Amino acid sequence: MGYLMALGVFSFGCYLILAVTFHRTGLDVLNTLLICFASSIPAIIWLTARWFFLDDKRIPPLSWLAWLGYMTLSIPDWGGYFPNGNVDLIQFIFGFIPQLIKLAFVAHVVYMALAGRKNDLVNQRLKFRVPVALGMGGLSVLVILVELWLSGTIPILIETTGSALMLLATLTLNLYLFRFGDNINLETLAEKPRGRLPQDEAVENYEKEIEQIVHQLTTERFYGRHGATLADLAEVLSLPPYKLRTIINQHMNYRNFNQFLNHYRIAEASERLITEAKLPILTIALDTGFNSLSSFNKAFREHHQQTPSDFRAQTK
Repeated sequence: MGYLMALGVFSFGCYLILAVTFHRTGLDVLNTLLICFASSIPAIIWLTARWFFLDDKRIPPLSWLAWLGYMTLSIPDWGGYFPNGNVDLIQFIFGFIPQLIKLAFVAHVVYMALAGRKNDLVNQRLKFRVPVALGMGGLSVLVILVELWLSGTIPILIETTGSALMLLATLTLNLYLFRFGDNINLETLAEKPRGRLPQDEAVENYEKEIEQIVHQLTTERFYGRHGATLADLAEVLSLPPYKLRTIINQHMNYRNFNQFLNHYRIAEASERLITEAKLPILTIALDTGFNSLSSFNKAFREHHQQTPSDFRAQTK
């Protein structure tokens, strides 16, 4: 994640100095590098949002490849390498397509920020989702639309204003993260042993609620409900959703409600794959609360680092 943040700061710096160096003579190579990295800001925001909102500890290689491919297409003056090519086609590939990819990055950031709201157990991150969706999404779309409208020829006034807005947005983001300090450190939180409770007075105050939660998840098999939500469990337990979210996150060490349910689902499924060897895997998946075989396979691989079929075959 540190490399990604460093790349973001560098690219943002390139964006800021473009207003000074753009179209000056004798700086063609420098301008090309500046434009490439500055243009990659939406992709970097996408990579950062993916790590932040999807609880991934590392960025998959394919995501980095998407960023590199997008940055390559953003290199200016690609048409000079194809002097005999179709001008309209070259403009479409190296001019219009990168803008569409930008919009796709921005749209996916907004989607990731909003889609996980109902299952997010980290209060600080939950509060962060809507500002990210509105702020970063709105600002990025505005910049892209201005570039499309002006066909890449951006007046110095608009360029400077855009730089100031990006600086303000970045400063606000940093101040917001600094405000929460270590509480926003999602990687540290992810490394805590799940299900173990810290020994402090706060936990003692929630002892009864924790027993009720465990009872619903083990004895009553709440996780077997398809489409079960935090609000559903809160209703069953007669607890305010915000209180239930705090207990599961801070005292049972889960960041996502589906992740929390899947812990119990996979535990039952793993046992039944062995004890009910002739029962179809799909039946076990659906009976333990998964909506499809693909979602079951994904969750099972994340827990056991192998597919349900391999797990069953290995235990025979």
